Amino acid sequence: MSFAKFARYRVACSLVCVVAAAVVLSARQSGRGGGQSGPTDARAAQVDAIFAAYTAAGSPGCAVSVTRNGAVQFARGYGLADLEHNVAITPDTLFYVASVSKQFTGVSIGLLVQRGVVALTDDVRKWVPELPTGPTITVANLLHHTSGVRDFLGLQALAGFPADEPLSERQFVAMMSRQRGLTFAPGSAHLYSNSGYALLALIVKRASGTSLKEFAASHVFAPLRMSHSRFRDDHAEPIPNRAIGYAPWAGGFRQDVPTFDVVGDGGLFSSANELALWDPTDLPASVGGSELSALMSRPGTLGDGTTVPYAMGLRIDTYRGLPILRHGGAYGGYQTDVTRFPGRRMGVTVLCNLSNAPAWQWGAGGLAQKVADLFFADQFTAPVSAPVAPASSSPPAAARVAFSGPPTFEARMFSDELDTSWALALWSNGARIIKRNQVEIVLTRGERADTYEAPGLSIRLGRDGAGVVSGMVVDAGAITGVTFVRVR
Repeated sequence: MSFAKFARYRVACSLVCVVAAAVVLSARQSGRGGGQSGPTDARAAQVDAIFAAYTAAGSPGCAVSVTRNGAVQFARGYGLADLEHNVAITPDTLFYVASVSKQFTGVSIGLLVQRGVVALTDDVRKWVPELPTGPTITVANLLHHTSGVRDFLGLQALAGFPADEPLSERQFVAMMSRQRGLTFAPGSAHLYSNSGYALLALIVKRASGTSLKEFAASHVFAPLRMSHSRFRDDHAEPIPNRAIGYAPWAGGFRQDVPTFDVVGDGGLFSSANELALWDPTDLPASVGGSELSALMSRPGTLGDGTTVPYAMGLRIDTYRGLPILRHGGAYGGYQTDVTRFPGRRMGVTVLCNLSNAPAWQWGAGGLAQKVADLFFADQFTAPVSAPVAPASSSPPAAARVAFSGPPTFEARMFSDELDTSWALALWSNGARIIKRNQVEIVLTRGERADTYEAPGLSIRLGRDGAGVVSGMVVDAGAITGVTFVRVR
């Protein structure tokens, strides 16, 4: 070929490549990749109106995607992913999805069950022998929140650890190995516990020989083409294109980003576009197929046969007359929700990087419900319910006790279950506790002798044969029976 012909050939190829690139870019902008996608009619304007509060200058915001019949019908971002660098949120922005992560831990366990590596009836101690001896706690108990295992986030708060303090897998295992009590006998009740799913992540690691991060990447995210979704088990790991979490603060915003290295209960980063590829009710053969979909959506049961409204990382509920499988996530500056309608190939994903954004609101009125109301109006069999006012995020009012004079008793109390000590002081009309992080709690006298109470906390003193205070038992919400002994 002559040089002249070669030059003309290159020009022709360049033109073809430019046209092809333009076609691909146009397709991406109107489809699931890249920036925004979806209808250009009045419905898009209605979605914009739903998220209008997050488009103010300098505001964190949300990403949303809507799927129907297996295709993305709408995807858009609102607000900023990074306030410092003025980075806009798009449907491809990665968010910390918090407890939405649990269903991906569930499907990972499900794949190991399918392969005969793990059994739902296995005692957790088969895989985590560090746990103290006690009643059998099965893998199924962990999946369905029927284990009675104390919630590690509650334990950390009780011990006085700041919410933003890093927590390693080793520290988590050590914490759980110190727990001598359960909230209830395994299989006798249903109570949400993040510890169960962090233990399931450990089971995946020990049963498969790879971390949950690696296992999910190879066996879940790769076959689903969720190429940017990942579990982060090192809080220092950079996550390109991620949204920073924020909380309202002094008329503006303050960063609030989780620093846990523990995963399973949380830890997943994903985007609205990639979560649109995920439907646990319609899994492809490469990710367990219909058999695993059925297992994923099957409700758990108690020992007496009563079913619980929870499957494998999925809450079982209804919305406007239709069954739904969904899960929300809330931690740090993130609020997230993934809702799927079994058998109808419909779904809504809402991911926000602002701690008070109502991604989902019980009853009605959440961002996800409002979007579903727009896109699936022809499917619902019941009207929109009146919104349920969200629970107040304000802490309970502290007890008001005026102490007169020096305390009648002072001691340092230590709990090996929490690996922490509290300073306890008693007066005739109440008590004061100071935790390791210098948080002071004032308690009033209870109706029964040697009991003291504050919002969300109660203590019962124990005495030796001489009547001297020798320890105490602490109850804090769902965490009950934590023991302290007097050390000085």
